[in-house]
Amino acid sequence: MGLTYEEQGYRRLRLPQAQLERLECSKPTKSQVKAYSSYKSSGEGIEPYVEFSKEYLMSSSEKKFEWVLPIRLDSPNKSMHWRQRHSKNKRIERMLRFHLKPEIKECKLPCIFILTRIGPRKMDHDNLIYSFKKTRDVLSDLMIPGLAPGQADSDSRLRWIYEQENQGVGIYAIRIEVRQL
Repeated sequence: MGLTYEEQGYRRLRLPQAQLERLECSKPTKSQVKAYSSYKSSGEGIEPYVEFSKEYLMSSSEKKFEWVLPIRLDSPNKSMHWRQRHSKNKRIERMLRFHLKPEIKECKLPCIFILTRIGPRKMDHDNLIYSFKKTRDVLSDLMIPGLAPGQADSDSRLRWIYEQENQGVGIYAIRIEVRQL
Protein backbone atom coordinates (compact mmCIF):
# COMPACT_ATOMS: atom_id res chain seq x y z
CA MET A 1 0.00 0.00 0.00
CA GLY A 2 1.41 3.37 -1.07
CA LEU A 3 1.37 6.73 0.58
CA THR A 4 -1.91 8.63 0.76
CA TYR A 5 -2.23 11.96 -1.00
CA GLU A 6 -2.02 13.79 2.31
CA GLU A 7 1.29 12.07 3.10
CA GLN A 8 2.62 13.03 -0.33
CA GLY A 9 1.74 16.71 0.26
CA TYR A 10 -1.37 16.73 -1.95
CA ARG A 11 -4.75 18.20 -1.16
CA ARG A 12 -7.68 16.82 -3.11
CA LEU A 13 -10.85 18.79 -3.80
CA ARG A 14 -14.23 17.52 -5.10
CA LEU A 15 -13.20 13.89 -5.45
CA PRO A 16 -15.55 11.38 -7.05
CA GLN A 17 -16.21 8.23 -5.03
CA ALA A 18 -14.56 5.94 -7.61
CA GLN A 19 -11.28 7.81 -7.36
CA LEU A 20 -11.39 7.79 -3.58
CA GLU A 21 -11.69 4.02 -3.60
CA ARG A 22 -8.89 3.67 -6.13
CA LEU A 23 -6.55 5.94 -4.18
CA GLU A 24 -7.46 4.39 -0.80
CA CYS A 25 -8.12 7.80 0.74
CA SER A 26 -10.66 8.62 3.40
CA LYS A 27 -14.32 8.99 2.43
CA PRO A 28 -15.55 12.44 1.33
CA THR A 29 -17.32 14.77 3.71
CA LYS A 30 -21.06 15.42 3.42
CA SER A 31 -20.41 18.76 1.75
CA GLN A 32 -18.21 17.11 -0.90
CA VAL A 33 -20.85 14.46 -1.55
CA LYS A 34 -23.53 17.15 -1.81
CA ALA A 35 -21.36 19.17 -4.22
CA TYR A 36 -20.87 16.14 -6.45
CA SER A 37 -24.48 15.05 -6.35
CA SER A 38 -25.51 18.53 -7.51
CA TYR A 39 -22.98 18.45 -10.34
CA LYS A 40 -24.50 17.24 -13.60
CA SER A 41 -21.96 15.09 -15.40
CA SER A 42 -21.74 15.67 -19.12
CA GLY A 43 -21.91 11.93 -19.70
CA GLU A 44 -18.54 11.81 -21.44
CA GLY A 45 -17.00 9.32 -19.01
CA ILE A 46 -14.84 11.53 -16.78
CA GLU A 47 -15.98 13.64 -13.86
CA PRO A 48 -14.02 16.80 -13.08
CA TYR A 49 -11.60 16.80 -10.22
CA VAL A 50 -9.00 19.21 -8.98
CA GLU A 51 -5.76 18.35 -7.35
CA PHE A 52 -2.70 20.35 -6.54
CA SER A 53 0.38 19.87 -4.47
CA LYS A 54 1.85 22.37 -2.07
CA GLU A 55 5.26 21.62 -3.43
CA TYR A 56 6.20 19.93 -6.65
CA LEU A 57 8.04 16.69 -5.98
CA MET A 58 10.92 17.36 -8.39
CA SER A 59 11.85 20.76 -7.04
CA SER A 60 10.98 22.55 -3.83
CA SER A 61 10.79 25.93 -5.61
CA GLU A 62 8.12 24.76 -8.07
CA LYS A 63 4.38 24.37 -7.43
CA LYS A 64 2.16 22.14 -9.52
CA PHE A 65 -1.58 22.52 -10.06
CA GLU A 66 -3.69 20.04 -12.05
CA TRP A 67 -7.29 19.93 -13.26
CA VAL A 68 -9.11 17.31 -15.35
CA LEU A 69 -12.39 18.49 -16.87
CA PRO A 70 -14.91 16.63 -19.08
CA ILE A 71 -14.58 18.90 -22.10
CA ARG A 72 -14.64 17.51 -25.61
CA LEU A 73 -12.32 19.37 -27.96
CA ASP A 74 -13.41 19.05 -31.57
CA SER A 75 -11.14 19.34 -34.56
CA PRO A 76 -11.15 22.79 -36.15
CA ASN A 77 -11.83 20.96 -39.43
CA LYS A 78 -15.28 19.95 -38.14
CA SER A 79 -17.95 21.98 -39.88
CA MET A 80 -20.25 23.85 -37.45
CA HIS A 81 -22.70 26.69 -37.74
CA TRP A 82 -21.28 29.83 -36.13
CA ARG A 83 -23.98 29.79 -33.40
CA GLN A 84 -23.12 26.20 -32.45
CA ARG A 85 -19.41 27.03 -32.26
CA HIS A 86 -20.16 30.16 -30.21
CA SER A 87 -22.36 28.28 -27.70
CA LYS A 88 -19.76 25.49 -27.41
CA ASN A 89 -17.02 28.06 -26.72
CA LYS A 90 -19.22 29.78 -24.13
CA ARG A 91 -19.88 26.43 -22.42
CA ILE A 92 -16.13 25.72 -22.32
CA GLU A 93 -15.45 29.20 -20.92
CA ARG A 94 -18.09 28.85 -18.18
CA MET A 95 -16.82 25.42 -17.14
CA LEU A 96 -13.19 26.58 -17.00
CA ARG A 97 -14.02 29.70 -15.01
CA PHE A 98 -16.24 27.77 -12.58
CA HIS A 99 -13.68 25.07 -11.81
CA LEU A 100 -10.42 27.01 -12.08
CA LYS A 101 -11.08 30.53 -10.84
CA PRO A 102 -10.89 29.78 -7.09
CA GLU A 103 -7.68 27.73 -7.30
CA ILE A 104 -5.80 29.48 -10.10
CA LYS A 105 -5.40 32.59 -7.93
CA GLU A 106 -2.71 30.66 -6.04
CA CYS A 107 -0.60 30.40 -9.22
CA LYS A 108 2.11 33.00 -9.57
CA LEU A 109 3.80 34.15 -12.75
CA PRO A 110 5.96 33.00 -14.56
CA CYS A 111 4.46 29.56 -15.20
CA ILE A 112 4.15 26.77 -17.72
CA PHE A 113 0.76 25.43 -18.83
CA ILE A 114 0.64 21.84 -20.03
CA LEU A 115 -2.63 21.29 -21.90
CA THR A 116 -3.47 17.63 -22.58
CA ARG A 117 -6.34 16.44 -24.75
CA ILE A 118 -7.76 13.06 -23.74
CA GLY A 119 -9.72 11.29 -26.48
CA PRO A 120 -10.10 8.12 -28.51
CA ARG A 121 -7.81 9.25 -31.36
CA LYS A 122 -4.96 11.69 -31.73
CA MET A 123 -5.22 14.93 -33.67
CA ASP A 124 -2.43 16.34 -35.76
CA HIS A 125 -0.42 18.98 -33.93
CA ASP A 126 -1.82 22.03 -35.77
CA ASN A 127 -5.42 21.04 -35.04
CA LEU A 128 -4.51 20.26 -31.42
CA ILE A 129 -3.13 23.76 -30.85
CA TYR A 130 -6.12 25.42 -32.52
CA SER A 131 -8.66 23.31 -30.58
CA PHE A 132 -7.13 24.60 -27.31
CA LYS A 133 -7.49 28.26 -28.39
CA LYS A 134 -10.52 29.08 -26.20
CA THR A 135 -8.98 27.21 -23.25
CA ARG A 136 -5.74 29.16 -23.67
CA ASP A 137 -7.59 32.49 -23.85
CA VAL A 138 -9.59 31.78 -20.66
CA LEU A 139 -6.57 30.54 -18.70
CA SER A 140 -4.45 33.51 -19.64
CA ASP A 141 -7.32 35.88 -18.82
CA LEU A 142 -7.63 34.29 -15.37
CA MET A 143 -3.88 34.67 -14.81
CA ILE A 144 -3.59 38.21 -16.22
CA PRO A 145 -7.00 39.93 -15.89
CA GLY A 146 -7.83 43.33 -17.29
CA LEU A 147 -6.56 42.94 -20.86
CA ALA A 148 -8.71 42.80 -23.97
CA PRO A 149 -10.17 39.35 -24.74
CA GLY A 150 -7.58 37.11 -26.37
CA GLN A 151 -4.62 39.41 -25.63
CA ALA A 152 -3.32 37.99 -22.35
CA ASP A 153 -2.02 34.75 -23.88
CA SER A 154 0.79 36.61 -25.66
CA ASP A 155 2.48 37.49 -22.36
CA SER A 156 6.07 36.19 -22.22
CA ARG A 157 5.63 34.95 -18.63
CA LEU A 158 3.19 32.27 -19.83
CA ARG A 159 4.51 29.22 -21.68
CA TRP A 160 2.30 26.64 -23.38
CA ILE A 161 2.90 22.91 -23.99
CA TYR A 162 0.36 20.74 -25.85
CA GLU A 163 0.01 16.97 -25.40
CA GLN A 164 -2.45 14.15 -26.22
CA GLU A 165 -3.52 10.86 -24.64
CA ASN A 166 -5.64 7.99 -25.95
CA GLN A 167 -8.08 6.65 -23.34
CA GLY A 168 -10.69 4.72 -25.28
CA VAL A 169 -13.90 5.11 -27.19
CA GLY A 170 -16.30 7.72 -25.81
CA ILE A 171 -13.92 9.26 -23.25
CA TYR A 172 -13.18 12.93 -23.81
CA ALA A 173 -11.53 15.33 -21.38
CA ILE A 174 -8.78 17.88 -21.00
CA ARG A 175 -6.06 17.97 -18.38
CA ILE A 176 -4.60 21.32 -17.41
CA GLU A 177 -1.34 21.39 -15.47
CA VAL A 178 0.26 24.59 -14.25
CA ARG A 179 3.85 24.55 -13.07
CA GLN A 180 5.25 27.62 -11.43
CA LEU A 181 8.83 28.53 -12.10
